[in-house]
Amino acid sequence: MKAVHAGAVSVLLVAGALVACAPMTPDPASAPSASPSSPPTATASAPPTSNVLTVSIPRDENLVGELPAMRGSAQAGPFDNPTGRVALYIRCVGEGDVVVEIIGAAAVTQACQGDPDDPGSRNMLDVGANEDIVITGSAESTALWTVAVTSIPNS
Repeated sequence: MKAVHAGAVSVLLVAGALVACAPMTPDPASAPSASPSSPPTATASAPPTSNVLTVSIPRDENLVGELPAMRGSAQAGPFDNPTGRVALYIRCVGEGDVVVEIIGAAAVTQACQGDPDDPGSRNMLDVGANEDIVITGSAESTALWTVAVTSIPNS
């Protein structure tokens, strides 16, 4: 096993190769619009009050599996993996870190953000064609997190 540390993000590579990890930029079309009756935004140290947290995925990627709006620990899968190339989308709002693993392929530790509008990250991975994908994740109960895995079309 090999651990790679890059700033606030630690990546543990088990059997796959990490291709890229990049913060996501908000998609203006999917961002909620502010209205005069909107409640104030949460402060940086306050845990999220809503149980709704999603990730935005590009139209050319197909959703393989997800763990929507979780607190604590969870697991999902197995999911089919048609291309062997996947993107792992992670968002976490609150305090601490979230650790997400595609079992047998890679694990990503990501710092949770105080800003509920933070779009999260996109991590591209090669996980082996036709191998099923099982996702696990864990964070403190003060954080709300979500994960989605998509298949990336082969070029």
